[in-house]
Formats: sequence, structure tokens, C-alpha cells
Amino acid sequence: MVKDIATVTDKLPAFLKKADGPVAGNENVGAGDIAPPYIKLIQQLSPELNPSSANYVEGAKAGQIVNTVTRDVVDSLNLVNVFYKREYAVYTKREAGGGGFHGACDSQEEGWALVQEVGGSPDTHTVRETGKHLVLLLDDKGDPIMEALMLMDGSKITTSNQWNTAIATTKVDRFASVWNVSTVAQSNSKGSWFNYSINFVGYTDESLYAAAKTIYERVALPQAKAA
Repeated sequence: MVKDIATVTDKLPAFLKKADGPVAGNENVGAGDIAPPYIKLIQQLSPELNPSSANYVEGAKAGQIVNTVTRDVVDSLNLVNVFYKREYAVYTKREAGGGGFHGACDSQEEGWALVQEVGGSPDTHTVRETGKHLVLLLDDKGDPIMEALMLMDGSKITTSNQWNTAIATTKVDRFASVWNVSTVAQSNSKGSWFNYSINFVGYTDESLYAAAKTIYERVALPQAKAA
């Protein structure tokens, strides 16, 4: 497990810092060889709060947001929503062992077909409708940091749909606006949990728009050709 990369890079010796030169040794590393960062909402039972888990994050609290690669934990963050896709993710149910992710499909029917392929059933597996958002994280100055994925399922799928609606009302490119993501506590007769709270911040400047558009073209155009 790789963690605390932000702390490591902060200690980079001066002689290793490169301005515009190429980084040697990564010539054969492509998109498929890199673990994508996920932006995850920490719940009461999340492994980030369990000291015996490999994903434990010291000092983290339920209701905070964690970057699964850098392990940074924050109460809120600003980002650009670059691209969206609805998927149907297949998991093993908690009572049947839990934790097993078997892949994501384009439809619910394909999801249940995958359940059968892995020898499961509705008693042991679930197919979760998921809003998959590719986002560009921003620092405190509004400059881009890195790409990340937000997977919104369960109670968060409603928030995902509302976010899509809000983005559509801007009547500009999806990646032309900046959003603040924080969290809010929710509850019903079955218990309590945290959900995302998403608010419009403003529009991107020209430089940020160009950076987001580059990501969009790299991701969206190959998918369009494959369709």
C-alpha cells in the first residue's frame, strides 16, 4: 500500500526538482497502469476509521472526505466536474462476506448477468446504480491539482442527479463551472449517514477551462468512437 505521497513530495531534494524536463523511467506507464484517485465520503463503518484496516487514516472522522491515493482528509473541496457516466456496479453483499467488487456494467441487466457469471445470486450480491463523475480537484488558489473519480450510489444517487441538473442549468460546457463539495448528515428510521452537499462556486477562468477540456477530450472522444 502506498500512502502519504503528499508528505514525501514535500521533501523532494532541490537537485531532483525538474521544471519542464521529462521524467525518466515512466515511459511504459500508461493510464491503465495508474491507480485512479477516488474521492470518498467517510461513513461510520468506513475502513478509514478502523485501526486494523489497511485503509485506516489517522485522525479521520465520519462525515469527512478522503482522497484514496494521497490519503488527504478534508471537510470540503473545490473541483470541476469534467465528465459523467451512469454505471451499474456489482458487489458482494456485506452479509455474504462483503467488500467484493466484481466490475461495473452499462445496464442493470448486464450487472445481473455478471452476478451469474461469478456464481452469485440476489441473496449474495447486489447491483448498485452508480453516478460516476470524473472531476478535476483544485487547490486553495483555484489551480488544478489532479484528476479523481467520485462514485455516487445509494442515497447519493439522488445528489448525483441533482448535480447533473444544476450543471445543465449553467447552459455552458460541463467543465466550465466550479463546485464546492462538502457533506451533510442525513437519517431515517433505519439509521443515519452522511451525504454530499454540492454548491455552485462560479465559472472557470480561461486557463482552468482549457485544462479541464483537455481531460474531457482525452476521456470522452475515445468513448464516443467506441460507441
